[in-house]
Order: sequence, then C-alpha cells, then structure tokens
Amino acid sequence: MGISTPEGFGPQYQWLDLEKAIEVSRLTQKPIMVIIHKSWCTACSALKPQFAESKEIEELSSNFVMVNVGDDDKVVGSSFAPDGEYIPRIIFMSPDGEVRPEFYNEGGSEAYKYFYSDISNIITTMKKVQRAYKKKLKSKDTKEL
Repeated sequence: MGISTPEGFGPQYQWLDLEKAIEVSRLTQKPIMVIIHKSWCTACSALKPQFAESKEIEELSSNFVMVNVGDDDKVVGSSFAPDGEYIPRIIFMSPDGEVRPEFYNEGGSEAYKYFYSDISNIITTMKKVQRAYKKKLKSKDTKEL
C-alpha cells in the first residue's frame, strides 16, 4: 500500500492511496485531491489525457496530496459520493482527512457537483482549495507566534 498507479491521469504526479495520503496530508498540512474513475468510463477516458497534459494542474498539484481511485480501489463512505456515485468525481479533503463538500465544480451541473469534464474547472477549484488552505496555514502560523 502507499503508491497508487496513475491509470492515464499522468505518471508525473505522486499518486498515493487514500490511507497513505491522509498520513502525508496530516504531516504536510496540504489538502487532498481524490480522483474517482473507472477504466470503462468514456467521460473518464476523455478527461485523462487533458489532465495528464495540463502543465497548470501539474504545477498546482505540488500544493496537494494526490489520490487516484481506479477500478480496483475503493473509497468507503457516503462522504465520497455527496450527490451520487457517478464518475469521474473529484473530491477534496482537508489535511485532517475530512471530505470538504464545499469545494466542487461551480462551473458544472448542479445535479453532479463533483463531475468535471473541463480542465479549466478543475484548475479553478484547485486554486480555490489552495487559497483556503494557505489562509488556514497562515492563521495557524500566526497563532503559534
């Protein structure tokens, strides 16, 4: 356990399984980005090369702990399917391992908030999560002074 395979989303990312990601996230205080997909899913297949080729997502990923949940992987709990079990879904988690449902595809469907088909929407949400956690880290640092 620990390392996860990219399954088309890009070998340049350090993909971890969820258990290891939570451990790393707690240590680094970086939020977790979870991509849930299946090999037989046409929407997933369409998203994979866009994601893998995006230099901006690659740059932003340094501020996240990345989790790739494919065919043989499971995420347990309704918190990973806040509005259904469709795929692909991208879920963000806090460094303490809690799913953060307020981070979703604001440019997408109201019925499928965690579905992304456009890279620009993923980038927008990643930036929003990044800003939220940078503020929390700064305020935490200030409290410790």
